[in-house]
Amino acid sequence: MRADVSAGAATAETPVQELFLLGGRGTLPGFPFREFVGRGFWLARVEGTHPLFQPWVGIRATAALGATTFASASLPDGWEGAHDSGGVRASVGAGVSLGWDVIRLDVARGLGAGGSWEVIFSVDPRFRPWL
Repeated sequence: MRADVSAGAATAETPVQELFLLGGRGTLPGFPFREFVGRGFWLARVEGTHPLFQPWVGIRATAALGATTFASASLPDGWEGAHDSGGVRASVGAGVSLGWDVIRLDVARGLGAGGSWEVIFSVDPRFRPWL
């Protein structure tokens, strides 16, 4: 099982390329990629794998909660559709893992307004530098 919490804040003078982005794989699955933007954010995630036929097959469960706050920031042209999260957003998912939990196939659902289904194929984060 793995759990992590992260948060951040930026001042009004921070350039727009340094704003925080949430949504999609790696943050809040089940919401469009980088849909939520803000000068402040928090994100809590938990995931776990339970072996079925060790070490070959396992079942997985994931969950994420997060939010962004925009305050009085203005976005440049071309950032259409980006907005703060409008409160806490959540997603849950389930999946399978193969080969010592290295290869993962998850299905996640964003809960609430704007949430949808998302299929995620990934590799254990410890192996990403090798790929």
